Amino acid sequence: NQMKGGDLNPQDLKHFIKESYNKDDNRNENVGDFVYDKDLSNNKASVYYNPKTGQATITHRGTNGTMTDWSHNLKYSLGLYGYTKRAKKGKQTQAEVEKKYGKQNLSTIGHSQGSINAREYGKNSKEIINLNEAYAPSLSYRKPKKNEYSIRSSSDVVSLPKMKDDLITSLLNKKQSKQNMTIKSKNSFDVLGNHSPDVLDGLNPNEKIGRK
Repeated sequence: NQMKGGDLNPQDLKHFIKESYNKDDNRNENVGDFVYDKDLSNNKASVYYNPKTGQATITHRGTNGTMTDWSHNLKYSLGLYGYTKRAKKGKQTQAEVEKKYGKQNLSTIGHSQGSINAREYGKNSKEIINLNEAYAPSLSYRKPKKNEYSIRSSSDVVSLPKMKDDLITSLLNKKQSKQNMTIKSKNSFDVLGNHSPDVLDGLNPNEKIGRK
């Protein structure tokens, strides 16, 4: 699939996601031209700002392996995710970042479980970009938002159910189908690798992702 061009390239996107998993004190102060905003960031989301363009990013990280995070995944499958502390913190942080930098200047990024918060609370931002988003199996079709872009590895088991929605979208709306991209995996048995942000290395480094 070909994704509609935008502002962010795959390598910057990969670095934003990786930084979101690092502890607050261990995050890089710069990603490309973006500068780390320590005041608004926390251990569940990282915020960067580009002083040259005015663009800001918030990245909601995925599961970090703790029992608490895994319990959130269980609650998501039961439709109770919005009641978790993780969701409430994500909503609060998203609102604070939008207030400081402006919704029209904000790229909301999510990986795995973090894509739940990105999709739910980033709907008013400039764009939502999700990688290997956590997706609960469902027979219902969820139409992507106009500002929503989704990237997944072809062998990622976490986002596997989403392939159904991608297929329906491509049949019903060719314009919105360009908002979905599947990266062909090199090793379908590498479960962790196919879910990692490193799958973005499979894209053209000059690819532009998101809204122009």
